[in-house]
Amino acid sequence: MTGDELRDMRLMNRMTLKDIGDKLGVSLSLISLWERGKTPIPSEHKAKIMKMIKKIKSGENEDRSENRTCQTVELGPETMKAISDLVLSAVTSICNGRSIAIRPEVIQSARDGDRHRARTQEILDQGW
Repeated sequence: MTGDELRDMRLMNRMTLKDIGDKLGVSLSLISLWERGKTPIPSEHKAKIMKMIKKIKSGENEDRSENRTCQTVELGPETMKAISDLVLSAVTSICNGRSIAIRPEVIQSARDGDRHRARTQEILDQGW
């Protein structure tokens, strides 16, 4: 697990540096060093991190629920198209019918999110 992968998994699971630091018993600055690749992540911490991520994915992590309500749902292509159409309609309405453009970096960000989710699943499947 690299620092980039740790950061991606942390962000995708809506965890803060403090969340991870508290669970591992390490400082926020150490987590930051790991994520930036300044310090390697010790193998015992990698194992704990993967266990934590698996718990979150399986819904066993109740102590993170604070004020957040989140459920992961798999959506098919038809549903995604319907959601896209709905969002586009809402944005068009807000813009009073003016033409809108989606910046390329926004589209790339969405693609990156898909790629990072797939990579996270690969890592989990490998049993880090």
